[in-house]
Amino acid sequence: MAPICTIPRPSWSDAIFDEARKIIKRSNVVVMIAEWMHYDGIRTGGRSSKSAFTLEAVLTMTAMLVSCGCPVTYAAILRGLYELTDTQLRRVGMVLTVDERAAVVEQKAFQREYSRFWMWCELRLRVIDPSPHLEARRVTNHARAERIARTTAAEAARAARNAERLHKVCNALLWASIAPGALDDYAGHLVADGSIFPVSQLEAGMGSKPGKKRAAAPGAGFYLRQRSHELHTNDTGIGQGTIGKIGHGFEATVATSMGSLAQPGLVPRLALAMALHAPTAGSTSSVLRCIDTAQENGLIPPRRRRAAPRTLTVDMGYLGSTDFARGILERGYHLLHAYPNRRTTRGAVRGAYTFASTDTDRRSVDAPNPGPIMDSGEFYCPAAAHLLGEHVTKRRRDLATSSDGIAQHDRRLAERLPFVMGRTTGLYQGTKPDSSGRRPWKIGLQCPAAQGRVRCPLMDGVAARDTTIPEARPTWAREQYRCCSGQVVVTLTEQQLKTVQAALTPGSWEHTLALENRRALTESKFAHTKNRSVSGMTSVNHGPRREPLMAITIALALVASNVSMQKGFIPDATNVLRNGMKYLDRDLGHRATRRPPLT
Repeated sequence: MAPICTIPRPSWSDAIFDEARKIIKRSNVVVMIAEWMHYDGIRTGGRSSKSAFTLEAVLTMTAMLVSCGCPVTYAAILRGLYELTDTQLRRVGMVLTVDERAAVVEQKAFQREYSRFWMWCELRLRVIDPSPHLEARRVTNHARAERIARTTAAEAARAARNAERLHKVCNALLWASIAPGALDDYAGHLVADGSIFPVSQLEAGMGSKPGKKRAAAPGAGFYLRQRSHELHTNDTGIGQGTIGKIGHGFEATVATSMGSLAQPGLVPRLALAMALHAPTAGSTSSVLRCIDTAQENGLIPPRRRRAAPRTLTVDMGYLGSTDFARGILERGYHLLHAYPNRRTTRGAVRGAYTFASTDTDRRSVDAPNPGPIMDSGEFYCPAAAHLLGEHVTKRRRDLATSSDGIAQHDRRLAERLPFVMGRTTGLYQGTKPDSSGRRPWKIGLQCPAAQGRVRCPLMDGVAARDTTIPEARPTWAREQYRCCSGQVVVTLTEQQLKTVQAALTPGSWEHTLALENRRALTESKFAHTKNRSVSGMTSVNHGPRREPLMAITIALALVASNVSMQKGFIPDATNVLRNGMKYLDRDLGHRATRRPPLT
């Protein structure tokens, strides 16, 4: 039963109203939906209620409810519209007379008006419903699978078209929330991650098995997150560990703006694009879609000539896909992430992500191999093979648990980092397709002895007598590896492509400091979005179960966060890498090992 609507009063301030209306107006979503309705042949003649509602008024009130932390329901929107002043209503194309306001005070009258309003909204939001052929009620997973199997080609095409429209509407709202000039100093660095918005708690008889019921929201999915942060999308995770969260919900993958690796606080942390989908351990396709959407909306500036490569920071749930790695590189980004521990079936920890370079560039079977070894995303001289194979992307918090953990890691870096291969080129795409029909990715490397960072008997005259630098002890002839001639071009294998990190050497202190800082800022962005003083939206358990209004509500929560982030923002030019290294020097009692220059 909808709550009673009281006689309206000027309870919504003009500041809240103006801010919400400005975003809805600037986003142009009202015009977009009207054009799609005309394209689909949806007629809206006549008055569907005593009050002539407008979509601009409805969306403006929705944005106001979200910004004030109120649950978004059709009843709340209707009640809020009746609470607006006459001046505010006229600005969103509505007029309410004194008689119309007084007529809905009684419960039955308001219930009738609520039913009319609900149908009015559903008619207009139908064009952006990605599941128009699915019922918004609780059904068993088996019945849902059977209905999806009966989906016709016309229904599938309509659903895909509506899903794309909804994606455009949500991202238009995000674009409208970013003030002109807010990203003037933005170089294009991104952080991508997902956050789950529950639509239903797990009640008796609900789950992911065929006989269990699913939530009423057609697009939602089952999720189970354990205390160890592992995410499952079925019931198999039950009983394998302590359950943190469980239920049905949507996941919003969001691409967030960030400053450079050294100065992440130079620009505000704004949600540039989002993609809504069922919960996953990491939707790589959604990340790529977010980058494309942000670029299409003009929120990512073109890379400046001779500028440092742009980085995309993700967590470990997004690793393992060659298509994702290719897609990121093709969009001009370098990945920045940690590596999980690789374990055998018996639980023992394997070596790190180590792959030798192959002979893919050899023109004959007698040609020498390239030589460099990739370990945890970085190329090393083959003379350092005995130093490689250990998991190096460790958190400082874990290192600090051991009495000598930080010092031991620094000694390990002092042994490894001098053997990092130098760079003669960045990552670039070859011109000729390989056997799979794809253009391979290559990188030009240089022997570290040629750069004077190590001593090597195979490189005469290059720091041969400098006993202050490490010594390479090759057990092969110079002709065995092409890199021993000084320079080599390596074609990345599929395994190397999935793990390469060209921006910073994984395991180095610079990599650790940059990654921990950016990951912490990402978590604080989602915490800020769900904070009670911003939107308070920790779930979408209330309101209609159709996806359009739920998706718009989640987008408006990110909008509220963007607006709040921009208010009073002061650029922070703090160099987190320099400061972090300074603290490490103090803790170690000596100068911490730095990543050597590679060019």
